[in-house]
Amino acid sequence: MKASEAILDLLLDQNQGLSQKDITTHLAKKFHKVTIYRAIDQLITQKKVHKVLDAQGISRFMNCHECDDHHSETTTAHKHIHFECSNCGVLECLTAAKFSFEMPNGYKVAHFSFVVSGLCPNCHHPNQKS
Repeated sequence: MKASEAILDLLLDQNQGLSQKDITTHLAKKFHKVTIYRAIDQLITQKKVHKVLDAQGISRFMNCHECDDHHSETTTAHKHIHFECSNCGVLECLTAAKFSFEMPNGYKVAHFSFVVSGLCPNCHHPNQKS
């Protein structure tokens, strides 16, 4: 199995954003950290993974399984919200969340990152299973 395949499998299995350190920790017995770094970079270029900065400024990587429609030929921007739980730390895409904003005349957006923080359903209602 290639490093890129192992990373995609890991991200799919975890179903949340993972840092490079998290990915390396999970895959250290199979791949060298430089191989993992290069594979992450390649996956971003191939638009199979996207990078989001969490509230602490740490890059977290996520599968693009639900955001394929948001890629374009000229940008890797994702036009959806990311949610970070302030209790358990989970970071996930919220493609169903609706939002909009308008830029003043003369501005052209090339990239934006929108991370909302709060409590995820598991932490907000810990006795209810989602």
